[in-house]
Amino acid sequence: MQYKEMIDKLPPLIHVGPSIEARFLDDVVDLSILPRKTCPGWCSEIVIGDCFHDATCFKTRILSRPNNAEYFIECINYALAREQAESVIHAYKLSPSDPPEKSLVHCIELLTDLRWYLPILHTDFGRKSMSPKVSRYHFHQLNRFDCQWHGLAAHLFDITLLLQNHRHVLSKDEIKLGEDMADRVLGLAYGDGFISQHENNGDEDKVVVWGPHGNTKLLTREEYDATMRQGRGKLLLKLGAEVCEKLADTIQFGIAQ
Repeated sequence: MQYKEMIDKLPPLIHVGPSIEARFLDDVVDLSILPRKTCPGWCSEIVIGDCFHDATCFKTRILSRPNNAEYFIECINYALAREQAESVIHAYKLSPSDPPEKSLVHCIELLTDLRWYLPILHTDFGRKSMSPKVSRYHFHQLNRFDCQWHGLAAHLFDITLLLQNHRHVLSKDEIKLGEDMADRVLGLAYGDGFISQHENNGDEDKVVVWGPHGNTKLLTREEYDATMRQGRGKLLLKLGAEVCEKLADTIQFGIAQ
């Protein structure tokens, strides 16, 4: 077997959540154990988040089919019961008759939710009354540059704005957004909190949303899912961890023959 063929056959291994341990990724992390993961005594806050289109990093491995929606629908129907499958297909607007560019975005959003957003929800809600506290961010700022992921809040574009290595090509809104990101990271590092007490105003139910128009806003967890994710987090939680992991694995590794 040629090395290129071998690489194409090797699926990427992904851990579905944060793991802070004495040893790095000392076990396989899945949705069911995320809330029970332990933290060292020095850890006073966990910050987790995603880009709205984080699954762009799967383009070569999973999202390069002539008709991505057709493949995703096939996987959904294989992995889920009929009513569950219909609800997911409808929620993510998957249609094999859509133009490839349109269906690609919808498939990216489903894969992002399964591999990033859902682990965030399990970690967040599962540790709600536990220490350390969990803070969340969600990156929705759209990439305006002429590139493959123009118009999407794509994987690693958040780091581009945070580090500002190319500040001279960023807009004023992008610079301002990146500075807010940096302020929050430094606040976390120095123990002042990712979300300040003044911002929380006694309400711990807030998440940080960056974008999509160069602005930062705080929303409650329920508001965020309803307005920025169209209630799809609620849908996936209702399906359950085991069902969602089966679906994600089917999409990522293919239908078992």
